[in-house]
Amino acid sequence: GVMAVPNGIELGSGTDFTSANTLNDYEEGDWTPTVGGASGAGSTSGGAFYGKYIKIGKLVFASFSIANTTISSASGHLTIGGFPFNNSGTGDREANGCMRVYGVNLEALGSNTSPIPAVNNNTNTAYVLQSKDDAAWSVVQVSNDSGQYFEGSITYIAT
Repeated sequence: GVMAVPNGIELGSGTDFTSANTLNDYEEGDWTPTVGGASGAGSTSGGAFYGKYIKIGKLVFASFSIANTTISSASGHLTIGGFPFNNSGTGDREANGCMRVYGVNLEALGSNTSPIPAVNNNTNTAYVLQSKDDAAWSVVQVSNDSGQYFEGSITYIAT
């Protein structure tokens, strides 16, 4: 059977029962990721767009797959958008995940890491970055091209 607990489940023992120790939200679902540019969103055609998430309290794990799409008329930083909840941020910094891409113009991998989605603070949109050795990261620019793939995941704290 199913048991409803309207005020949540308090975890802990003795005097540890506080609202900070109450599990009052769990959900799983689908979401639809978007891809485009920060300065000009542009448009996509073709492809398959899938996202799944699990939310436990404020902790969100979100995965995404954008397969074989064409991006047109986009400009600026490459963005992955539509994450299911806004990111609360930590010290006004982004939450970072991992991803792989295909058919995307990146900085040379010899001196830069693989692309990293970073969900911006108080938004549900990620810029895509590449880290460098002993230098500032590179922000990946959107590529107006066909046959592009973006697959990854990120864990963050919801607002």
